[in-house]
Amino acid sequence: MRDIKGFCKLMDLSIPEYTHFDYYINQISKVDKWKNIYEMIKLYELAESEHSDLYQFRMDKSNEIINFINQQDLFKNLVMII
Repeated sequence: MRDIKGFCKLMDLSIPEYTHFDYYINQISKVDKWKNIYEMIKLYELAESEHSDLYQFRMDKSNEIINFINQQDLFKNLVMII
């Protein structure tokens, strides 16, 4: 994984020391909420291989969603009501 910090932020994980990422992931995987953390890591690594900068990719997609919502008539009417 190239961007451990980005993964931790995306998953809202608190990893005190990124150099010991594997150890902390092993511990976290024992919690029921995070039992599929290794699958999430594989998906994140796959995304890293498809996109050179995942942060920029997420920002671009967020902007696309915001622009799409802003162009919708329902959103414009809602804003006018409020």
